[in-house]
Amino acid sequence: MSLGTSARDTINSIKGLVSVIVPVYRVKEYVAECVQSLLNQTYPHIELIFIDDAGKDGSIELVELLLKGTDISYSIIRQPENKGVSVARNMGVQAAKGEFILFVDSDDFISEHCIEKLINKATADHADIVFGSFVYIKNGQVEPSHWCYTDSDVATDTPLISYVEQKTIIMPWSRLMRRDFYINSGVRFMEGIRYEDEPWSFSLILRAKRISFVKDVIYYYRIWDGAFMSGTELDEFRINSMYQHLVNCSQESYRFDIWNFNYFRTWYARSIFFFCSKVIHSKMTNALKILYLDKVYSELRLPYKELNDIFLYPMAKKMSFILPKYRWLKMLVLLKEIKNRVCRRLQTS
Repeated sequence: MSLGTSARDTINSIKGLVSVIVPVYRVKEYVAECVQSLLNQTYPHIELIFIDDAGKDGSIELVELLLKGTDISYSIIRQPENKGVSVARNMGVQAAKGEFILFVDSDDFISEHCIEKLINKATADHADIVFGSFVYIKNGQVEPSHWCYTDSDVATDTPLISYVEQKTIIMPWSRLMRRDFYINSGVRFMEGIRYEDEPWSFSLILRAKRISFVKDVIYYYRIWDGAFMSGTELDEFRINSMYQHLVNCSQESYRFDIWNFNYFRTWYARSIFFFCSKVIHSKMTNALKILYLDKVYSELRLPYKELNDIFLYPMAKKMSFILPKYRWLKMLVLLKEIKNRVCRRLQTS
Protein backbone atom coordinates (compact mmCIF):
# COMPACT_ATOMS: atom_id res chain seq x y z
CA MET A 1 0.00 0.00 0.00
CA SER A 2 1.64 3.24 -1.09
CA LEU A 3 1.40 6.63 0.50
CA GLY A 4 -1.66 8.61 -0.57
CA THR A 5 -3.67 5.55 -1.59
CA SER A 6 -5.63 3.05 0.41
CA ALA A 7 -8.33 0.48 0.28
CA ARG A 8 -11.62 2.27 0.85
CA ASP A 9 -12.29 2.25 4.58
CA THR A 10 -15.69 3.07 5.95
CA ILE A 11 -15.98 5.99 8.35
CA ASN A 12 -18.77 4.69 10.53
CA SER A 13 -17.34 5.56 13.92
CA ILE A 14 -18.60 5.58 17.48
CA LYS A 15 -18.80 9.16 18.74
CA GLY A 16 -16.43 9.92 21.59
CA LEU A 17 -14.62 6.59 21.31
CA VAL A 18 -10.81 6.61 21.02
CA SER A 19 -9.17 3.70 19.20
CA VAL A 20 -5.67 3.07 20.58
CA ILE A 21 -3.52 1.14 18.08
CA VAL A 22 -0.51 -0.74 19.49
CA PRO A 23 1.83 -2.81 17.27
CA VAL A 24 3.58 -5.50 19.36
CA TYR A 25 6.96 -6.94 18.43
CA ARG A 26 9.62 -8.34 20.80
CA VAL A 27 8.98 -6.04 23.76
CA LYS A 28 8.31 -8.53 26.55
CA GLU A 29 10.45 -6.57 29.01
CA TYR A 30 8.48 -3.33 28.54
CA VAL A 31 5.01 -4.15 27.23
CA ALA A 32 3.45 -4.60 30.69
CA GLU A 33 4.13 -0.95 31.55
CA CYS A 34 2.59 0.09 28.23
CA VAL A 35 -0.57 -1.96 28.76
CA GLN A 36 -0.96 -0.81 32.35
CA SER A 37 -0.76 2.83 31.30
CA LEU A 38 -3.59 2.22 28.84
CA LEU A 39 -5.73 0.51 31.48
CA ASN A 40 -5.17 3.41 33.90
CA GLN A 41 -6.60 6.10 31.61
CA THR A 42 -8.96 8.63 33.18
CA TYR A 43 -10.87 8.84 29.89
CA PRO A 44 -13.20 5.82 29.87
CA HIS A 45 -14.36 5.51 26.24
CA ILE A 46 -11.48 3.67 24.58
CA GLU A 47 -10.88 0.50 22.60
CA LEU A 48 -7.47 -1.14 22.51
CA ILE A 49 -6.24 -2.73 19.29
CA PHE A 50 -3.06 -4.80 19.56
CA ILE A 51 -1.37 -6.09 16.40
CA ASP A 52 0.86 -9.10 17.02
CA ASP A 53 3.69 -8.77 14.50
CA ALA A 54 4.94 -12.31 15.05
CA GLY A 55 7.75 -11.48 17.46
CA LYS A 56 7.43 -14.95 19.05
CA ASP A 57 9.04 -13.86 22.33
CA GLY A 58 5.93 -14.11 24.49
CA SER A 59 5.03 -10.41 24.29
CA ILE A 60 1.51 -10.92 22.94
CA GLU A 61 0.81 -13.70 25.47
CA LEU A 62 1.73 -11.27 28.26
CA VAL A 63 -0.62 -8.68 26.75
CA GLU A 64 -3.46 -11.22 26.76
CA LEU A 65 -2.78 -12.12 30.38
CA LEU A 66 -2.83 -8.46 31.46
CA LEU A 67 -6.08 -7.76 29.61
CA LYS A 68 -7.95 -10.80 30.88
CA GLY A 69 -10.79 -9.77 33.18
CA THR A 70 -10.67 -6.06 32.31
CA ASP A 71 -13.84 -4.23 31.29
CA ILE A 72 -12.10 -2.27 28.52
CA SER A 73 -12.92 -3.26 24.96
CA TYR A 74 -9.92 -4.77 23.20
CA SER A 75 -8.96 -6.91 20.23
CA ILE A 76 -5.79 -8.68 19.14
CA ILE A 77 -4.92 -9.01 15.46
CA ARG A 78 -2.41 -11.77 14.79
CA GLN A 79 0.04 -11.69 11.92
CA PRO A 80 1.30 -15.12 10.77
CA GLU A 81 4.69 -13.57 9.98
CA ASN A 82 6.57 -10.37 10.74
CA LYS A 83 5.59 -7.65 8.27
CA GLY A 84 6.80 -4.52 10.02
CA VAL A 85 5.28 -1.65 11.94
CA SER A 86 3.82 0.08 8.86
CA VAL A 87 1.67 -2.91 7.98
CA ALA A 88 0.65 -3.30 11.63
CA ARG A 89 -0.46 0.32 11.98
CA ASN A 90 -2.37 0.23 8.69
CA MET A 91 -4.19 -2.91 9.85
CA GLY A 92 -5.02 -1.26 13.14
CA VAL A 93 -6.61 1.70 11.39
CA GLN A 94 -8.80 -0.63 9.33
CA ALA A 95 -10.03 -2.31 12.50
CA ALA A 96 -10.64 0.93 14.44
CA LYS A 97 -14.20 2.00 15.26
CA GLY A 98 -13.49 5.17 17.23
CA GLU A 99 -14.10 8.80 16.39
CA PHE A 100 -10.42 9.36 17.20
CA ILE A 101 -7.20 7.39 16.64
CA LEU A 102 -4.12 7.25 18.86
CA PHE A 103 -0.94 5.29 18.05
CA VAL A 104 1.15 3.98 20.95
CA ASP A 105 4.38 1.98 20.61
CA SER A 106 4.42 -1.13 22.79
CA ASP A 107 7.75 -0.31 24.48
CA ASP A 108 6.53 3.17 25.50
CA PHE A 109 3.81 4.31 27.90
CA ILE A 110 1.45 7.27 28.35
CA SER A 111 0.32 9.38 31.29
CA GLU A 112 -2.99 8.52 32.94
CA HIS A 113 -4.51 11.80 31.70
CA CYS A 114 -3.09 11.44 28.17
CA ILE A 115 -6.25 10.62 26.25
CA GLU A 116 -8.45 12.90 28.34
CA LYS A 117 -6.20 15.92 27.73
CA LEU A 118 -5.84 15.20 24.01
CA ILE A 119 -9.53 14.69 23.34
CA ASN A 120 -10.54 17.76 25.37
CA LYS A 121 -8.13 19.84 23.30
CA ALA A 122 -9.33 18.36 20.01
CA THR A 123 -12.93 19.13 20.93
CA ALA A 124 -12.25 22.64 22.19
CA ASP A 125 -10.09 23.67 19.21
CA HIS A 126 -11.94 21.71 16.50
CA ALA A 127 -8.57 20.30 15.46
CA ASP A 128 -7.87 17.47 13.03
CA ILE A 129 -4.68 16.59 14.94
CA VAL A 130 -3.61 17.37 18.50
CA PHE A 131 0.07 17.02 19.43
CA GLY A 132 1.13 16.38 23.01
CA SER A 133 4.50 16.95 24.68
CA PHE A 134 6.73 13.94 25.29
CA VAL A 135 9.92 13.05 27.14
CA TYR A 136 12.49 10.27 26.81
CA ILE A 137 12.98 7.31 29.14
CA LYS A 138 16.61 6.17 29.08
CA ASN A 139 18.09 3.73 31.58
CA GLY A 140 15.01 4.25 33.75
CA GLN A 141 15.53 8.00 33.90
CA VAL A 142 13.37 10.76 32.41
CA GLU A 143 15.19 13.01 29.95
CA PRO A 144 13.61 16.11 28.34
CA SER A 145 12.91 16.46 24.64
CA HIS A 146 12.68 19.64 22.59
CA TRP A 147 9.10 18.70 21.70
CA CYS A 148 7.58 20.11 24.85
CA TYR A 149 5.01 22.75 24.07
CA THR A 150 4.40 26.03 25.90
CA ASP A 151 1.55 28.48 26.34
CA SER A 152 2.67 30.22 23.15
CA ASP A 153 1.93 27.08 21.09
CA VAL A 154 -1.73 27.47 20.26
CA ALA A 155 -4.16 26.02 17.75
CA THR A 156 -3.26 27.03 14.21
CA ASP A 157 -4.81 27.01 10.76
CA THR A 158 -1.33 26.90 9.16
CA PRO A 159 -0.07 23.38 9.96
CA LEU A 160 2.70 23.48 7.34
CA ILE A 161 4.44 26.39 9.05
CA SER A 162 4.38 24.52 12.35
CA TYR A 163 5.84 21.47 10.61
CA VAL A 164 8.80 23.20 8.97
CA GLU A 165 9.49 25.05 12.22
CA GLN A 166 9.69 21.61 13.87
CA LYS A 167 6.81 22.26 16.22
CA THR A 168 5.00 19.11 15.10
CA ILE A 169 6.66 15.77 15.72
CA ILE A 170 7.09 13.41 12.78
CA MET A 171 6.47 10.30 14.87
CA PRO A 172 2.91 8.92 14.77
CA TRP A 173 2.59 8.62 18.54
CA SER A 174 1.96 11.51 20.97
CA ARG A 175 -0.79 12.78 18.69
CA LEU A 176 -4.55 12.27 18.55
CA MET A 177 -6.29 12.35 15.14
CA ARG A 178 -9.89 12.47 14.04
CA ARG A 179 -10.56 9.22 12.26
CA ASP A 180 -12.75 10.72 9.54
CA PHE A 181 -9.96 13.20 8.70
CA TYR A 182 -7.39 10.43 8.61
CA ILE A 183 -9.46 8.05 6.47
CA ASN A 184 -10.44 10.79 4.01
CA SER A 185 -6.83 11.98 3.71
CA GLY A 186 -5.90 8.74 1.96
CA VAL A 187 -2.54 8.83 3.73
CA ARG A 188 -1.20 5.52 5.01
CA PHE A 189 2.20 4.31 6.15
CA MET A 190 4.56 3.40 3.34
CA GLU A 191 5.41 -0.26 3.64
CA GLY A 192 8.84 -1.77 3.08
CA ILE A 193 10.93 1.26 4.10
CA ARG A 194 12.61 2.59 7.24
CA TYR A 195 11.84 6.03 8.66
CA GLU A 196 8.25 5.54 7.47
CA ASP A 197 7.12 8.27 9.88
CA GLU A 198 8.58 11.12 7.82
CA PRO A 199 6.65 10.84 4.52
CA TRP A 200 3.52 9.88 6.46
CA SER A 201 3.68 12.90 8.76
CA PHE A 202 4.49 15.40 6.01
CA SER A 203 1.62 14.24 3.78
CA LEU A 204 -0.80 14.28 6.69
CA ILE A 205 0.12 17.82 7.73
CA LEU A 206 -0.49 19.09 4.19
CA ARG A 207 -4.07 17.80 4.40
CA ALA A 208 -4.87 19.01 7.91
CA LYS A 209 -7.02 22.14 8.20
CA ARG A 210 -6.32 22.81 11.86
CA ILE A 211 -3.93 21.42 14.48
CA SER A 212 -3.48 22.06 18.18
CA PHE A 213 -1.01 21.40 21.01
CA VAL A 214 -1.04 20.15 24.60
CA LYS A 215 1.84 21.47 26.70
CA ASP A 216 1.54 18.76 29.36
CA VAL A 217 3.80 15.72 28.99
CA ILE A 218 1.50 12.90 27.93
CA TYR A 219 3.88 10.41 26.27
CA TYR A 220 7.03 8.61 27.46
CA TYR A 221 9.29 7.43 24.65
CA ARG A 222 11.70 4.69 25.67
CA ILE A 223 15.25 4.49 24.31
CA TRP A 224 16.84 1.05 24.64
CA ASP A 225 19.31 -1.14 22.78
CA GLY A 226 16.64 -3.25 21.08
CA ALA A 227 14.63 -0.29 19.81
CA PHE A 228 14.96 0.36 16.08
CA MET A 229 15.77 4.05 16.41
CA SER A 230 18.66 3.33 18.77
CA GLY A 231 20.68 2.00 15.81
CA THR A 232 23.09 4.49 14.25
CA GLU A 233 24.54 2.72 11.21
CA LEU A 234 23.23 4.21 7.98
CA ASP A 235 23.26 1.46 5.36
CA GLU A 236 21.88 1.65 1.83
CA PHE A 237 18.40 0.50 2.88
CA ARG A 238 18.07 3.32 5.42
CA ILE A 239 19.56 5.88 3.05
CA ASN A 240 17.11 4.80 0.35
CA SER A 241 14.23 5.14 2.83
CA MET A 242 15.33 8.69 3.65
CA TYR A 243 15.49 9.42 -0.06
CA GLN A 244 11.93 8.18 -0.54
CA HIS A 245 10.85 10.83 1.97
CA LEU A 246 12.44 13.56 -0.17
CA VAL A 247 10.78 12.16 -3.28
CA ASN A 248 7.44 12.20 -1.47
CA CYS A 249 7.99 15.83 -0.41
CA SER A 250 8.78 16.81 -3.99
CA GLN A 251 5.70 15.04 -5.36
CA GLU A 252 3.39 16.41 -2.67
CA SER A 253 4.72 19.95 -3.20
CA TYR A 254 3.48 19.79 -6.79
CA ARG A 255 0.12 18.40 -5.76
CA PHE A 256 -0.49 21.12 -3.17
CA ASP A 257 1.30 23.93 -5.02
CA ILE A 258 3.32 25.08 -2.02
CA TRP A 259 6.48 26.23 -3.79
CA ASN A 260 5.41 29.86 -3.41
CA PHE A 261 5.99 29.69 0.33
CA ASN A 262 9.52 30.79 1.22
CA TYR A 263 9.48 28.93 4.52
CA PHE A 264 8.72 25.66 2.73
CA ARG A 265 11.46 26.11 0.13
CA THR A 266 14.02 26.88 2.81
CA TRP A 267 12.98 23.88 4.89
CA TYR A 268 13.09 21.59 1.86
CA ALA A 269 16.54 22.83 0.88
CA ARG A 270 17.81 22.15 4.38
CA SER A 271 16.27 18.68 4.26
CA ILE A 272 18.23 17.96 1.08
CA PHE A 273 21.39 19.29 2.69
CA PHE A 274 20.83 17.05 5.72
CA PHE A 275 20.24 14.02 3.50
CA CYS A 276 23.40 14.57 1.46
CA SER A 277 25.42 14.96 4.64
CA LYS A 278 24.04 11.62 5.85
CA VAL A 279 24.97 10.03 2.51
CA ILE A 280 28.55 11.30 2.73
CA HIS A 281 29.03 10.06 6.29
CA SER A 282 27.22 6.74 5.75
CA LYS A 283 28.93 3.35 5.60
CA MET A 284 28.09 2.92 1.91
CA THR A 285 30.77 2.61 -0.74
CA ASN A 286 31.88 5.77 -2.55
CA ALA A 287 30.18 4.51 -5.70
CA LEU A 288 26.82 4.31 -3.89
CA LYS A 289 27.38 7.71 -2.29
CA ILE A 290 27.89 9.24 -5.73
CA LEU A 291 24.81 7.43 -7.02
CA TYR A 292 22.56 8.97 -4.35
CA LEU A 293 24.08 12.44 -4.68
CA ASP A 294 23.47 12.26 -8.42
CA LYS A 295 19.88 11.11 -7.82
CA VAL A 296 19.30 14.28 -5.79
CA TYR A 297 20.30 16.48 -8.72
CA SER A 298 18.57 14.44 -11.42
CA GLU A 299 15.31 13.40 -9.74
CA LEU A 300 14.33 16.03 -7.16
CA ARG A 301 12.94 19.48 -7.63
CA LEU A 302 15.48 21.91 -6.15
CA PRO A 303 14.58 25.43 -4.90
CA TYR A 304 17.18 27.65 -6.58
CA LYS A 305 17.87 30.56 -4.22
CA GLU A 306 17.76 28.57 -1.02
CA LEU A 307 20.04 25.87 -2.40
CA ASN A 308 22.51 28.51 -3.59
CA ASP A 309 22.64 29.99 -0.11
CA ILE A 310 22.85 26.91 2.08
CA PHE A 311 23.49 23.89 -0.11
CA LEU A 312 25.22 24.06 -3.49
CA TYR A 313 28.58 25.66 -2.80
CA PRO A 314 29.01 24.53 0.85
CA MET A 315 28.14 20.96 -0.09
CA ALA A 316 30.39 21.00 -3.16
CA LYS A 317 33.29 22.21 -1.02
CA LYS A 318 32.58 19.58 1.60
CA MET A 319 32.40 16.81 -0.99
CA SER A 320 35.74 17.85 -2.52
CA PHE A 321 37.43 17.32 0.86
CA ILE A 322 35.63 14.16 1.97
CA LEU A 323 35.65 12.45 -1.42
CA PRO A 324 38.90 13.66 -3.07
CA LYS A 325 38.59 11.18 -5.92
CA TYR A 326 35.35 12.86 -6.98
CA ARG A 327 36.35 16.52 -7.21
CA TRP A 328 34.47 16.58 -10.50
CA LEU A 329 31.29 16.80 -8.40
CA LYS A 330 32.15 20.43 -7.71
CA MET A 331 32.24 21.06 -11.45
CA LEU A 332 28.92 19.22 -11.80
CA VAL A 333 27.36 21.54 -9.26
CA LEU A 334 28.73 24.66 -10.92
CA LEU A 335 27.69 23.52 -14.39
CA LYS A 336 24.17 22.76 -13.16
CA GLU A 337 23.97 26.21 -11.61
CA ILE A 338 25.05 27.83 -14.89
CA LYS A 339 22.45 25.77 -16.74
CA ASN A 340 19.73 26.84 -14.29
CA ARG A 341 20.65 30.51 -14.65
CA VAL A 342 20.54 30.29 -18.46
CA CYS A 343 17.19 28.51 -18.40
CA ARG A 344 15.67 31.13 -16.10
CA ARG A 345 16.88 33.95 -18.33
CA LEU A 346 15.45 32.27 -21.40
CA GLN A 347 12.10 31.86 -19.61
CA THR A 348 11.93 35.54 -18.67
CA SER A 349 13.14 36.93 -22.02
